[in-house]
Amino acid sequence: MTIDVLASIGMDPPYIGIFLSHGQNTVLLKTGASQNDISASLLRGLKQAGRAIGFQDLHELLVSVPIIRLCTSMTQNALQLHLGQPIGLLVSTELLDVGRRVLAALGLPNGMVIDIPAPHDPEAGDRVRLAFNHLLNQGARCIGICLAGSWRNPMDEHLIRGFIDRRYPAHYLGSVPLLLSSDYEKRLTDEELIIALAIDCYLGRMLQNHINKIKTTLTREGFAGELLVAEGCGGLSLVPYVSPSNSFMATQAALFTVAKHWFEQIGKKGIALKIGSYSSEISFVDEREDANTPLSDILDAKTMGGIASLLTRRSGRFVLTAPDNLTDLGKNYLNRQERAPTLLDAMLVLGYLDPLNLGRTGLALDRSAARDAMAGIIGGGTGDIEATALRACHDVADNIACVIRRQVKMRGISLLASAFLVCGEAGGILACAIAERLGWKVIYTIPCGSMTLTIGAMMMGLKQHSINIKDPSVLQSIIGVRTQTFDIIESSEQKRQVYLGHALGWCDCQVWRKQDLEEGEVLSGPILIEAVDSVYWVPSGWRYVVLTKGMNRIEREGSM
Repeated sequence: MTIDVLASIGMDPPYIGIFLSHGQNTVLLKTGASQNDISASLLRGLKQAGRAIGFQDLHELLVSVPIIRLCTSMTQNALQLHLGQPIGLLVSTELLDVGRRVLAALGLPNGMVIDIPAPHDPEAGDRVRLAFNHLLNQGARCIGICLAGSWRNPMDEHLIRGFIDRRYPAHYLGSVPLLLSSDYEKRLTDEELIIALAIDCYLGRMLQNHINKIKTTLTREGFAGELLVAEGCGGLSLVPYVSPSNSFMATQAALFTVAKHWFEQIGKKGIALKIGSYSSEISFVDEREDANTPLSDILDAKTMGGIASLLTRRSGRFVLTAPDNLTDLGKNYLNRQERAPTLLDAMLVLGYLDPLNLGRTGLALDRSAARDAMAGIIGGGTGDIEATALRACHDVADNIACVIRRQVKMRGISLLASAFLVCGEAGGILACAIAERLGWKVIYTIPCGSMTLTIGAMMMGLKQHSINIKDPSVLQSIIGVRTQTFDIIESSEQKRQVYLGHALGWCDCQVWRKQDLEEGEVLSGPILIEAVDSVYWVPSGWRYVVLTKGMNRIEREGSM
């Protein structure tokens, strides 16, 4: 086995990112992921990336890789899209309210959480039996038990489980597992315990199937090493220890890991924004040493939608909401006739994106379908479509700016003293609008910006369990990567029409390829900077500056 082959995978449908490094050869690949068969897309991408660094076929590559690091947005996306299974919770009375709020956040009826007495109560047996029967009859596929203070004394929860096990043997319950909050880390509060318990009941089976399918697929093709999965705490976990509650917000942890490195390069603290497919991550790199995100965030409306989220009008303004199901977004998650409009549709209508290819990579899109979707939200007509799309982008920028401003105030950090970094397919398009609202005059962009899951996973270390792994010294390989492979549709497009508002209408804007720019170049807006994995919109009054170490800059004219 070749021990110097480094590998990481980032899965954020509808895309998969792959990083491979072998000797002096390094490749970073981004490819579209089929909704119907992500495994086939993964194998195709690995085969293509392996060839780029000298391996003849997929089997030769996989038998040479000792460890694959995986960062997947599956848990976060499934929570956003309410894709979990029906669950039930048995809780002590003082946790009934938080239990109901957790189920509401998961899109489940609050009648699936029932309060039960402590096991020493004379009525405990009958009440537990009735509650358990009710949950089973209502279709619960996993049931969690959370009693207040169980982190101090787990005995009561074990007595309840013993009571259930005696009355409902395994052959009766079938595949309905029981989870206990007392099995979790002692440092969690009662509220955090019930949230973690609910997430694991809700998504545990789906996540395990997802991870196991990936590992089985890799093993079948020759991989015999360890698969490590990124966690929300910023570390990696072995497959048997993976759970939705510890992989929740792994994408934000990846962003934090990448952003922290880049902010260290410029000697600043800062705020990083990534706008992905279904959610947007904001990472604050301040005095804290890690990316720990409170589990209680699931109870608050802090998770913003992403580029594929639906545009919904509330009180006269546009907000991003999760679709009811993936079919709302079409065969390949994105862009289909006769459906609700998305942020992606608005950006296509305005001309920010090439309809042939999102960010020059991945899935072909349909501008006419985007126009039809935007027309639907305004009741038909054509004259207001562009204005509505522009309003939607402005409203989303307003919302992101408000979230950043609120979080900055809560953390007690200086907004203007913080650097601003953007990445993601849509991050670069909205960056200047967000910066204008917050008073920033400089925006930093990073290479391979939308592939933070892939890069972040490669930069994470194993934080638990007995396995001897050295953290790879590959930061410079990642930052200085020159060999890149992408599923792209080449284009010779030099200009693109972009809608700039009622007063200016449609304007021809220069399109520059990021990879063709030389160090020291300064390009004034309005222009589009198109990388193979991201697009940057530089409006009038701003300019794009190519720097030396890969972290380029968008800045206000006359600000530096």
